[in-house]
Amino acid sequence: MKLKQAIKYLLIVLIILFELVAFILQIQRAVSSGFFFVSSLVIATYFTNQSNFLVTVSTVLSLKKLHKKWYEILYLISLINIVITASLFHIFLRSYFSPMELLQMILHTIVPILFMIYFMFYLKESLPLKKVYLAMIYPLIYFASVYLIFNPIFGELISTYYPDSPNMPYIYPFFNPSNFDHGFIGIFTLMILVIMPIALLLSIILMKLKLYINQKIKA
Repeated sequence: MKLKQAIKYLLIVLIILFELVAFILQIQRAVSSGFFFVSSLVIATYFTNQSNFLVTVSTVLSLKKLHKKWYEILYLISLINIVITASLFHIFLRSYFSPMELLQMILHTIVPILFMIYFMFYLKESLPLKKVYLAMIYPLIYFASVYLIFNPIFGELISTYYPDSPNMPYIYPFFNPSNFDHGFIGIFTLMILVIMPIALLLSIILMKLKLYINQKIKA
């Protein structure tokens, strides 16, 4: 039991420590860009950074003895978001980062692995499988906000500061209509018919695995 507790707190320390290092590296990058506000805005809009922020919040909240129902929802969203982050990066974006920097390794590989282990073996809370749909709310809102908020409001500003990066006003290359033969139709086909169903299936698998692990721990 003492070993299990020691591993639990080691995971917590490592998650928070790596997230802190990533935050410092992000601030350093924004400062060195020469246009701190715009760079910080871009950094804040990345799904990767939002997912890692949720992981940090979830990890800290898990230390509290008082557990509320919405904690379970937050933990699930954090897990699915960080798994989506890692998966999409290594499938679609890894080629843009060669060699992979420490920051990218922390955000897309190290933290996702650490948090998945922590979630599966050390977080007792778990939602029933019928509430798996809750994990899809955040990604869908994020996807919609790219075209309803970020690009219409900040797209032109971002293009001014990043003229050589046509994907920046859409945050990610796979959100840029220009990268698809059929524009928005191609994007919606990819997101709604491919990525979201795969994310939902992955959520179901992870939730079933979590419920299985919980049962084994109790046995």
